[in-house]
This record gives sequence, structure tokens and C-alpha cells, in this order.
Amino acid sequence: ITIDDATQYLEYTITVPRYSIIAIGSCLESPDVILYIGTPEDVMRVVRTYSRKTGKRVTGYVSALGAVCGELVAVPMVLGEPSLSIGCGGSRKRLFKNHEIAVAFPAELASVLKS
Repeated sequence: ITIDDATQYLEYTITVPRYSIIAIGSCLESPDVILYIGTPEDVMRVVRTYSRKTGKRVTGYVSALGAVCGELVAVPMVLGEPSLSIGCGGSRKRLFKNHEIAVAFPAELASVLKS
């Protein structure tokens, strides 16, 4: 990746204010974002439940850069809509298993995700 590539990416990146509290998983009772990492089939089931109950599609703001920070946390928090991600170099090394992808939802959509 070049400096120009990184600069262009950052110019179009959605950012979350520093004062925002973000919980990924079940570490807090009231998370801001619900993040689900699983096999493509598992993620498909979660997305299908959302689409069936809302009539809406889940999109992905995929760049393969800053996946958890931007694609899976900032997008749901700032835009108020779910987002799919294939991960990035950092998340693939530290968080995702080789066969996994992820989807994240604003916490206010949690009730929609219950089967």
C-alpha cells in the first residue's frame, strides 16, 4: 500500500467520536454495536433473519482496511445500519479465523435479530 492509497482511504473513512463507548460482544449490558463473527453460512443466517423481519438488505462497506474499526463499528454507529466485512490484515491475524466473515448491527436493532 502506498502513502497515496492510505491518504485516499482516510479521506473517505467514517470516524467515530472519541467519547463514544463501543462494546463488541457481551462485555457490557448496553453495547452500542453488536458484532457477529462466524462462518459465511452462520453470517448468512443472521443476515437472512434481519432481511426477513425488516425487508432490508445488509450492505458491506468493504475496503479490507480497518475492517473492525471502520466497517464493523463506525458504519453501524454513524449510519445506523448493519454492515458486512471480510476483515482486513489486522483482524484476520488477530480476530477472524481463516474461514470467517463478520456482520455488525447497531445495538438498537438487537430485537430484530432474535429468531
